[in-house]
Amino acid sequence: MRSAYLACFVLAVVGVCVWVRQDPVDAAVAPQRSAMAHGEPPAPSEPAERKASAANTIRSTNLTPSTPARPSSGQSTKPATGAAGNAAAAAPPDATPTTAEVKPASELFSGFVDDDPRNVFLPSSVQYHAAVQSESVDPAWGPAAADALRTFVATQYGNRFELPLVDCRQDLCELRVAGQVGGDQLADMQDFQQLVEQMKQQPWWSALEFDQHTGMIGTAPDGRALLLYFFSRK
Repeated sequence: MRSAYLACFVLAVVGVCVWVRQDPVDAAVAPQRSAMAHGEPPAPSEPAERKASAANTIRSTNLTPSTPARPSSGQSTKPATGAAGNAAAAAPPDATPTTAEVKPASELFSGFVDDDPRNVFLPSSVQYHAAVQSESVDPAWGPAAADALRTFVATQYGNRFELPLVDCRQDLCELRVAGQVGGDQLADMQDFQQLVEQMKQQPWWSALEFDQHTGMIGTAPDGRALLLYFFSRK
């Protein structure tokens, strides 16, 4: 009889221990179950938030440092370039920007040259722009080099392109080019790239000791082609 009482006592103690061990686990799981029952999504972890932020930053890049290919007759002549390209593609063919939407060409190059700490991957033109800004002006070369670039573009294309900045200093030049509102964006990109190649055949190119060049292409929100070039001196 005593053995039976002892067995019951042991079983009761074991049951209490099991119940005490399970109670904290149930308490920890209960909020999750409650949230799932009400359709509440779990709170994101900090690494996931950082990853999403970096992805959004990368998607915000609007520069296209490449040479566009001329499409066939059945394809659209408006290249999509980041957010600006998507907006242009979504607009009807006869849509033109309003006066309020059109900005001066001098205000369209911030994405090329601004050292924005919010961007994960900055374009190389940010570094080149900083290098130009760090130079002092050589009065025997800078003004003459800038005038040669500006005059050649005007001689070949008149006012087809805006040149909001032609900055030549000691050994480097920065040339900013914007197409006109309503112009042929793709043709502007291709024709100006060919114009740069023609520069190297001009007498002033050798006389002023121009050497290497590099460029980047982008699209303004109002549909204009944007081209940024840097030139070096031997």
